[in-house]
Amino acid sequence: MEQEIFDCPHCGTKKICGPTSILGCFKVDNVEYLSAAWMCRNPRCQLSTALLLKQIGRKGIHVGERTFSGFNDGYLYEVQDMWPKPPQPQVSDDLPKDVRQCMLEAEDALISAAPRLARGAFRTVLDVATKEIVHKNPHCLDGSDPTRLTLNSRIEKLAKHHLLTASLKSWAHTVRGITNEDVHGPGVVTKAEAEEIAEVTRMILKYLFELPASVEKMREAAQGRKEAAEGA
Repeated sequence: MEQEIFDCPHCGTKKICGPTSILGCFKVDNVEYLSAAWMCRNPRCQLSTALLLKQIGRKGIHVGERTFSGFNDGYLYEVQDMWPKPPQPQVSDDLPKDVRQCMLEAEDALISAAPRLARGAFRTVLDVATKEIVHKNPHCLDGSDPTRLTLNSRIEKLAKHHLLTASLKSWAHTVRGITNEDVHGPGVVTKAEAEEIAEVTRMILKYLFELPASVEKMREAAQGRKEAAEGA
């Protein structure tokens, strides 16, 4: 059987058609399950994904993004599990709204195997993140107009006022510099290169937002325990 099923968990190709082979079937609580293998049609991938399918009704009853149809028995089967797992965006709930939205878009581009777009999107994340930190720490402006600051100058000011470490400052400039080359040059960007920029950006966000949020949660928890002990 061949049909459009889901994004390939290996290469990220969006809803590419490929052959599915049924490996076996079994029943649990009178519900039929199938084990299957699906192979990506992308010629640069062609890797297999193991699937667990659950029978959910006859053809025409249910239509969903991760639903199989067209088997000889005329039933529909829904994907219950797969291996390897589809990649998930690495985005913390502790990020400010605008930063988080930009990070989701960058992670989606990376998962979708669009490395040039992903690197540019991660640069946007850095741009929005540094604006957020400058806004929350106006003393680091040193009298400058925040609307006239470039990403380069924001990175320098944040480092000057110890809101970025020296190594993170260097990493931030790496993201800024490399992604500038993407905008102005025709060179091929590989997935590995995009993933490198993604990891650097994640680390910077962890330092700027996630670690302070974790410390604050720990402080609040400790304060709550103290107050509970005093009131006992």
